[in-house]
Amino acid sequence: MSPQEGKRPAYLEGVPPENFSSGILEVELPADFGPRTQGKTADMWIVDGKLVIVRTDINSSYDSLICTIPGSGAVVNSSSVWWFRKIGHMGINHFLGSPHRNVMIAEKMDEMFDVEFVWRSYFERSSTQTSLYHNYVNEGKRNIYGIAFPPGLVVNQELPMGQILTPTTKSKDGHDLIITEEEARGRVDKTGGIGTYDKFKKTTSDIYSSAKTVAWVKGIIVASTKFEGGIKDGQIKLADELLTPHSSRLWIASTYEERFAKGKNPDSLDKELLRRKLAELGFRGEGPIPRITPFVARKIGDAYQKYLMMLRTEREPLEFSTEEEIREAIVNYFSRN
Repeated sequence: MSPQEGKRPAYLEGVPPENFSSGILEVELPADFGPRTQGKTADMWIVDGKLVIVRTDINSSYDSLICTIPGSGAVVNSSSVWWFRKIGHMGINHFLGSPHRNVMIAEKMDEMFDVEFVWRSYFERSSTQTSLYHNYVNEGKRNIYGIAFPPGLVVNQELPMGQILTPTTKSKDGHDLIITEEEARGRVDKTGGIGTYDKFKKTTSDIYSSAKTVAWVKGIIVASTKFEGGIKDGQIKLADELLTPHSSRLWIASTYEERFAKGKNPDSLDKELLRRKLAELGFRGEGPIPRITPFVARKIGDAYQKYLMMLRTEREPLEFSTEEEIREAIVNYFSRN
């Protein structure tokens, strides 16, 4: 359903209506596809034992639904698909296919890890509570995620110790929480058995290292990214999205050095653009959600599109999707398979 059609869903009540004035808000499938599960930025179904994931244009930040960024769902899904096809072979994963730019067909995990594997290579500026920057600068901590950090780190510099794993988990009310590596190991091994954590850590480390090289050739710095995984038929598998503007901090490489030398933030291609705007408007997760103008939404959408075009070496952005196109693509996929 686009924002203009029908009554706004209850979960968007209290958010300025103009924040959802365009883009894909949700998608409905025929009744025989079964019940829909709605995540923050995706609609999902279980069909013939397969997971159908439709990325909408809803964007969240600070654990709140903020606005629609037209075209963002297609970019998030398409970039994830691109990476699964490019380097997904480095770890067994859930990806099965993509019948539409907003849609991924995947295996349904028997159980997901309740740990997010966040890899970082840069001390990027961020206002999220679990970020290295917030804890190092705003909280004055030097031991974070169980890692001892040196004094004198400069914002947006490359980390002197190389890439590091900074695991997080979710609280009961859905907020991100910092945990140590030992805590993360205990949680993951409880799900998959002893040694599961170390195996998935190596897999995600290898993928991140490879992705940084691939992206650098494309003119992109992957400053950090998040991986999720789980167990399927006794196997450890990479799941959910992969190296998208929602799960990663992505910078334009050609302007990084000059902007860093001037103390400016890198040119970003990711959701941090929305977080920065919200911070400018005085919102960091508390109080009423501010209005996001169509101009701001379009600028963020343009950055997302630029990332995908740089990855795929294309000049034209993706066309905006419609609910009808998405529904037809899914129905046709299952009628053929």
